[in-house]
Amino acid sequence: MSSCIICGKELDGYDIGFYRKMVNRGAQEYACIECMCKKIEITEHQAWEMILDMLSGSLTETAYNTWFADCTAIELGDNQLVLHTTSS
Repeated sequence: MSSCIICGKELDGYDIGFYRKMVNRGAQEYACIECMCKKIEITEHQAWEMILDMLSGSLTETAYNTWFADCTAIELGDNQLVLHTTSS
C-alpha cells in the first residue's frame, strides 16, 4: 500500500481517490486527506462536502439518501474522517 508523500501515513482507497480526484487522476504518489486539507486550506467539513458530491455521482439516489445524506463531518485526523449521523 502507498504512503502519504507529506506525512508518511499509510493510505487507503479514500485517500488515493480523493487525491486523484482533486489533484491528478494519473498520480502514482499521493497525500492523505488530512494533509491535502491542510495544503489546500480547507476544513474537514469542506472535504466531506467534496466527498459527498463524488458519492452522489456514483451511487443511486436511494443508496445515497439512505447512507450519506444526513452525515456531517465531525473531525479529521489520524488518517480518518469521523462522521455524525442521526440515522440509527
